[in-house]
Amino acid sequence: MIISMTGFGTASGDTPLGNFQVDIKTVNARYLEFNFRLPSTLSAIEIPLRQLLCSRISRGKVDVFIKWDESEKTQPRVRINEAMVKDIVNQLSRISKKLGIQTPETLMPVLQLPYCINVESESVDAKRLWQAIYPIAKQALERCYQFRTREGKILKRQINESLKVLRQYHQEISSMKDTLVENYRERLRQKVAEFKLSEEFKINQERLEAEVLFFADRADITEELIRIKAHLSGFRKYLVDSHKGRVGKALDFLAQELLREINTIASKARDTAVSQRVLLMKNEVEKIREQVQNIE
Repeated sequence: MIISMTGFGTASGDTPLGNFQVDIKTVNARYLEFNFRLPSTLSAIEIPLRQLLCSRISRGKVDVFIKWDESEKTQPRVRINEAMVKDIVNQLSRISKKLGIQTPETLMPVLQLPYCINVESESVDAKRLWQAIYPIAKQALERCYQFRTREGKILKRQINESLKVLRQYHQEISSMKDTLVENYRERLRQKVAEFKLSEEFKINQERLEAEVLFFADRADITEELIRIKAHLSGFRKYLVDSHKGRVGKALDFLAQELLREINTIASKARDTAVSQRVLLMKNEVEKIREQVQNIE
């Protein structure tokens, strides 16, 4: 199965601890990277959350967003330290009378002093948090995985279209292979004829044939065509066969090898028709490489 590294999944739900919303966004990356954006109160669940994500995702950049609307039981409560406030006010009143200064009419400045107000919240252990979030996170992950598999099918279809074009050009170049030497011989004859100086000038047949044999040895693209055929078969195998592992890196390697063999043909075959097809093949391989970069 071809799986894209691009995906998105979201889920939300009410729990005894409040409402949770989990968003998972994935994009392509060379390795597996996590970026968690959680409230500080949820830092304890990062490890089990990472383990859950690894069950479905093996490569790519993963951004995880969790929003928590706490229930009344877990929401922070404000506690005013009445004894401290009373003591501060009494002291302020005594000092005000002693110095003849009007006493402040509001207690707000007093409440801003340290320790006058305490914020208390119910302590929720990591196990309870994970039990509440797990089903929601799992649903978001499944939706993200489904998104990635749909994108993977699109990538597979696009790659197969490019492979079909490559096989066609491969066949055409293969059919031209045996005529490359004869075409080169004829071009040499025509070139010599252009520079013929007189009727007495004769072509040195031995020198001509030596040049043709040198070209024939240098321009032999049989091995390159065989390797290209093998690489195209390798692509088909990875795209069609069932694989438990991820195939993105393997396909990327095959694409690089395809491009290398095609470039070698371009440097060997001094033929316009072959060169034209080589350029078209390189264009298709570049398309494949762009698509493969997004495969897990």
